[in-house]
Amino acid sequence: MEANVNRINRKAVEAISNTLIGAREIEIKDKQEIGSLVFALLALGSSAVPVASGFISHFFLFLGEVLFGINMKDIWDALRKPIEHLIEQKIDAYHLEVLETKIKGFQTNMQAFTGAWRLWHNATAATREQEAQNLKDHYTAFLTVLRGSIPEFQINSSAVAALPWFVMAANIHIGLLANGINYGASWGYTEEFIEGILRPEFNRLTVPSMTGSDMTARTVISNECSSNITSACPGDYGKKTELELLSNSIQAGEAHGWSEELLDTWRTAYSAMTVQRRDLLAEPKDVKRDYRYYIESQYILGRSKVRPYPPRSSKEKLYRFLATARKFRAYADYDAEMIANVLAYTEFWPYLLNGHDMPVSVLNRLDREIFSGPYGNYTDKVTEGMSTLQVPWTDSTLPPVVPRAAGNFTSFIVRADEFVEGFQQRWGDDWSVQYGSGDRGVAHQVDLEPDEVVECIHIEYGQKIGSLRFTTNKRVHGPYGKDPWIPGSLGSLDDTVNRTGYIMSSAHVVKWPGDKFAGCEGIYFGFRPLLMNGDGPAYNASIEPVRTV
Repeated sequence: MEANVNRINRKAVEAISNTLIGAREIEIKDKQEIGSLVFALLALGSSAVPVASGFISHFFLFLGEVLFGINMKDIWDALRKPIEHLIEQKIDAYHLEVLETKIKGFQTNMQAFTGAWRLWHNATAATREQEAQNLKDHYTAFLTVLRGSIPEFQINSSAVAALPWFVMAANIHIGLLANGINYGASWGYTEEFIEGILRPEFNRLTVPSMTGSDMTARTVISNECSSNITSACPGDYGKKTELELLSNSIQAGEAHGWSEELLDTWRTAYSAMTVQRRDLLAEPKDVKRDYRYYIESQYILGRSKVRPYPPRSSKEKLYRFLATARKFRAYADYDAEMIANVLAYTEFWPYLLNGHDMPVSVLNRLDREIFSGPYGNYTDKVTEGMSTLQVPWTDSTLPPVVPRAAGNFTSFIVRADEFVEGFQQRWGDDWSVQYGSGDRGVAHQVDLEPDEVVECIHIEYGQKIGSLRFTTNKRVHGPYGKDPWIPGSLGSLDDTVNRTGYIMSSAHVVKWPGDKFAGCEGIYFGFRPLLMNGDGPAYNASIEPVRTV
């Protein structure tokens, strides 16, 4: 099975890298694509795909181009707002302004670091030593800015709502550390600095974490060298404090006439280092935790804040049997947002260091299925005379990580007349169980082409599933069925179901009557990352690059 699944889509990663190489600035046309783009770049940085080494060394610069492009504010807002909506908790206006200022500071430092890196990379023998020192000054200061700023994203009152922003800041922090560990020697950093300061900080922040019921409070054993550089660390750099290193960078910047906007972020970081904020953090002040533990614990805490979707209209309010479906659909959407735009990134972090191979278990988690639904009638209780299927998540149970079937999603059969009467699907050569009736209605079988994937499903439903329409990257299949109006009802509801960057991997009918009555009544859908579909089509990201003149 491992030979056929869980391979990152090399064509997609290379296409994204080729688009970004040489770009001065980019615009992401579809802001919902940000998650897939970051996923692809972390895959590139982790060497999870066999691409040119030059691409891998550009990973951190590419990440900056994606996170801080022309429409940066729209991109970051698109990450935060879905979670705020699902938990009915917003970051207050004052703190939001603080975080936006921090993000702007990250952008300023990323652009300055990228410029310094390019000057060093293209330097002649006569200027290379000076450009290397300038690059190290930018690196040291940027790292200190990140260390000082990230706690602002962990304030207790908005920790869950800010989690998508926290993980992006953490991506930058971890990526910067990995960049220094992998390539710092070529800039002139000593082994003592890399092994005594950068690597222990990287290890402390990225150690594997507990999940689910095994997640318990634990103290991460402190490394000999903490994230703060102290005289306890060996080597010439270790004899200086972090304050001294930052002070040197500020002095160098002032001497060279570097941007005041950049230097102000460094001066702010210098001043803030004397101010302790631990009493305001979401974690107890006497416990130091790695980033992965913090993210997972806040994700689980956020599930307790999820609120059921309200009825969208008076018509839907009358369908009392849809209330349970709305509740479970909200959990599915919260989990999907967090898995796709938060949790998945943390899987890459330990493997951003050169020479660290990614095991199959991690690839399985990267390929985990996310869900949407249920749509229509759903009950979490056994109903006499009805066949029911429970969704694989509850308000207290996380969605499972189940390895992909022996083959990709290749075919499906929808049996439909006035309603959807039955559904069956195939992965590779294996058919699923029959949902609903195997003989009622007209059978519509769809066999997908080898490079065809389902990107979107349109469903109409009321007291029954009325119709299903499947949109692939090549064509539209359906609709199968008709308007699910039945006597006494007010007509149908409809939803368009898709997950940007993901493709349909399964569908499961959750309720259907026995032989006496017709019509399936509820359904939910599974999706897996297109970028984990190694044999699938290339991912055509809507990136508009502005090339360097």
